[in-house]
Amino acid sequence: MAELVGINYWSIALAGIVPAFLFYLVVYATVHVVARRQSFRPVDASELPDWRTAMNATRLAPIVMGLAGLGFGIIRGNSIELTACYGMIAMSASVIVARLVAGQDLRDVVRIVVRALEEGGRGVVIVGVLLVGAQVFVAMINLTGFGVTVTASVLAFGQGQIWLIAILMALICLVAGMGLPTSAAYVMVAAVFAPALIQQGLDPLVVHMFVLYYAALSVITPPVCLGVFVAAAIAQAPWLKVAMQTLRLGATAYVLPMLFLIYPGMLGDGGAVEIARAVFSGGIFVLSAAHLLGGAPLPGSRWSAVLWIVPAVLALMPNMIATAAAVVIFAVLLMLSRGAARKRDEALPDANLEITT
Repeated sequence: MAELVGINYWSIALAGIVPAFLFYLVVYATVHVVARRQSFRPVDASELPDWRTAMNATRLAPIVMGLAGLGFGIIRGNSIELTACYGMIAMSASVIVARLVAGQDLRDVVRIVVRALEEGGRGVVIVGVLLVGAQVFVAMINLTGFGVTVTASVLAFGQGQIWLIAILMALICLVAGMGLPTSAAYVMVAAVFAPALIQQGLDPLVVHMFVLYYAALSVITPPVCLGVFVAAAIAQAPWLKVAMQTLRLGATAYVLPMLFLIYPGMLGDGGAVEIARAVFSGGIFVLSAAHLLGGAPLPGSRWSAVLWIVPAVLALMPNMIATAAAVVIFAVLLMLSRGAARKRDEALPDANLEITT
C-alpha cells in the first residue's frame, strides 16, 4: 500500500490504529455479552492450572521457535510459502528437542510429530482445493478484462452517487478477494477497483484502506471462507457452525470501512477533534452492535433487542445531535439491559445452564 498510495509505511500504520481498535473492541464486547447472557461464571482459582506447569519449556518452545521461524522469514523478505516453511521446521525441531530433553521416549515424540503432520496435511488439502478454484477465478478476470468491465458498469449504474458506488465496490471486493492471501487480494482489488472510487474525489488512502478491508474480510465470508475452514479444522467443529459464529463476531467489520467515508478522522485525517469524534462515534456504533449481536437482554419480548439498532444507526450519522442522541439512547438501553440480566440471574441463581449459542 505504501508503494501504491505513495505514503510512507508508518503513516499508513498509524491510520490503521483506530479501525483496528474498534474491531478488537467489538469482538471483545460481543464475547462478553454472550458470556453474560449464558451466565458464564468466573473460573474458580482451584480449577486454574498452575502457571509454572502451563508455561513450562516443553509447551513454550514450539510456540516461541515457530514465531522465531516466521520472523526470520519476514525479516529476510522471503515469500509467504518459504516463511511458513521456516516456521514449521523450527516448530517441529523444537518439539522433538524439548520433549527429548524432558525425558520422553523418542518413538512417542515421533508419533506426535507424524500425527501433527497428518492433521495439517488434511487441512491443506481442503484449503488447496479452494485456492485452486480461486486462482482460476482470478485468471479469468485478468484474461477476459471482466474487472475493467465491472468497474465501468458500477460507475455507470452509480451515476456519481458515492454511497451506491461504495456499497457495490464493497460487494465486488468481497467476492474478488475470496480464496486469496490478504496481500494478493489487496493488490488485485487496488489495481482494478480502487481507481473507480478515487475518480469520485475520495482520498487515495481512504479508498485503499476501504478496498483492503473488504478484500481481507473475504477470508471469513462464506462460501469461500478459508479462515473459517482452518478454524473449523483446529476446533474439530462443523465449518458451517464456525462460519455462523465468525459472522456474528465479525459482522461489524463489514460496516467499519464505511465509517472511513463518514468520519475522515477514523484514519487520522484532520485535527484532534475530528479524530476524537470518529473514535467516540465508532465506539458507540461497535458497542451497540456488540449488544445486538450478542443478544443482550432488554425488558419485554425478545424482539425488544432490535432497539440496539437505534444508537448504532444514529452513530453512523455525521451530526452532533445524532451522536448525542446515540450516546443517551445507548446509556439508557445499557441500564435496562443490566436490570433485565440482574432479574434473570436472581430468578435462576443456581441453575446449570446449558451452553448454547
